[in-house]
Amino acid sequence: MKNLKTILETIDIPNLESNINWNVDQRGIASVIEKTVIDILSANPNLSVKQPTGAKSMADVTVNDISIDIKASDMSRKFKMPNL
Repeated sequence: MKNLKTILETIDIPNLESNINWNVDQRGIASVIEKTVIDILSANPNLSVKQPTGAKSMADVTVNDISIDIKASDMSRKFKMPNL
């Protein structure tokens, strides 16, 4: 798990932001973030990364048998819908 945390902490956020088309809706932006994070995790040979097989999967990706639901948040909004 420590290896996964280290990898996630080293994601180049400014580079990630530069690849986002900010003219799309929040779901479009979240999809780019999800894909980028999954690509970064999949590139690591020490991790077992599995993408969901169904559209209604609980997790966006499973890493070393740990289900991960990637979340994006608009920091400029005062109200954020809670995850239920």
